[in-house]
Amino acid sequence: MKKLSHEPCYLNVATRSDVKSVWCRGFTLIEMLVVIAILALLMSLILPVVKKSLAKGRAVACMSNLHQNGVAFMTYIADNRAFPPLEKDGLDWGELIYNTADGDPVSSALFCPEDAQKQRSTRGARQISYAYNWIGLSGQGRSKVNNSLVPATPVDLTMLDDPAETVVLMDAGINNGIHVTPSDTRGKAPVGYFYCRPWFDKWNGYPYPRHNGVCNILWADGRVQAFVAPDGTAESMYSDEALGHLWNNKVNHWTPSQP
Repeated sequence: MKKLSHEPCYLNVATRSDVKSVWCRGFTLIEMLVVIAILALLMSLILPVVKKSLAKGRAVACMSNLHQNGVAFMTYIADNRAFPPLEKDGLDWGELIYNTADGDPVSSALFCPEDAQKQRSTRGARQISYAYNWIGLSGQGRSKVNNSLVPATPVDLTMLDDPAETVVLMDAGINNGIHVTPSDTRGKAPVGYFYCRPWFDKWNGYPYPRHNGVCNILWADGRVQAFVAPDGTAESMYSDEALGHLWNNKVNHWTPSQP
């Protein structure tokens, strides 16, 4: 390592007609270490802020995706007078609302930028980031007349009892094994899934608070809400403090025309 020189050097400084000699020297090792320590401290303060800002940006982009998907839903409803079924003619709901042919790439709006499993080339229309309300809007519904499950029937907007309390889409996960929180490092973050069950089952679709304990939700009235999980876990989304009161049969989402 080259030693710092303490030999004098001379810098000519012209002041009027006089010429003065100025003594100068290099930095000492201690001075350099102090500067490095200050820079390291500043970086440690700045990086968490930058990371938080980037995460917030991804959360906002996710909400924008849900808004776009909501517009696609409304367009489909206008053309078909009903929410799309979970599956129709071999196509899943994400393909139906964007009029995607079977085998073609699905819309990028169906993938959350925070989704840890982003490899879209290997993910079909069922491994998307957002889950569809399977019980409330298609698959099966609960009759308001006799409170029994009725066969799969696409739901018309006019049949919804309370659109503001009816989930359409949400951040979702599936098949995560032991991983149920975004901060859990014991396994990979769950891949998304295209529908959500009204009971917690980690081997099937469920709402997943992937945005630092926040799950973005699209409601049937068009709102997109950043919904905070009570304890930051997927399972807590099913508590009465979260969405449990919507899915525990205390609230009937819609009234079928023929119970």
